[in-house]
Amino acid sequence: MANQIELSPLPKFDCTGDMSKVGPRWKRWMTAFQYFIEGKGVANAPQKRALLLHSAGTEVQDLFEAMPEVDFVAAEVGEQDDVYKQAVRKLNKFFLPQVNVAYERHLFRQLKQENKETMDQFVSRLKQQAAYCEFGNTSDEHIQDHVIDACKSSHLRRKTPAKGERADIGGRSRNCTSDGGRRHPHEKDRRLCRGESD
Repeated sequence: MANQIELSPLPKFDCTGDMSKVGPRWKRWMTAFQYFIEGKGVANAPQKRALLLHSAGTEVQDLFEAMPEVDFVAAEVGEQDDVYKQAVRKLNKFFLPQVNVAYERHLFRQLKQENKETMDQFVSRLKQQAAYCEFGNTSDEHIQDHVIDACKSSHLRRKTPAKGERADIGGRSRNCTSDGGRRHPHEKDRRLCRGESD
């Protein structure tokens, strides 16, 4: 028998507020819920469904119960279906269309590398925002382009890859902070991060 792990409960999902933010908040909340049920070791579909609705709170429960059965969303071809997956699809159908993709892309384009922020930290923020932009399989390309536009390192901007090549965002410039400092002792690399020549 598996050990029962005590996890603190999730906060209830807030359905109110700025409607353009409900979809992204729902995605984040569902990700946290997935971690929660995996951490608890819950595998039974009816129990997962009950935990989902309980954890989400009474506002989500009321919405769920008020949704007509015609709103049922079919499973993907070849997907094993159960009551939990049906509930998730039903709630996703309600919350996710409220993602304002144009606004999320605007927020993505507004991101700039902060002072003392490493390239890894900046790329991580870009990836988090890109998840709401529906870039599909071009997400890495959009992130790469935006790193070149919005990073503080002129050296990295000059190293723009040729067509068909990928930028080495994780290479020598990865630990460059926005003030040009490095997190390693190599002076030559520090100068390169500041955009100085060899």
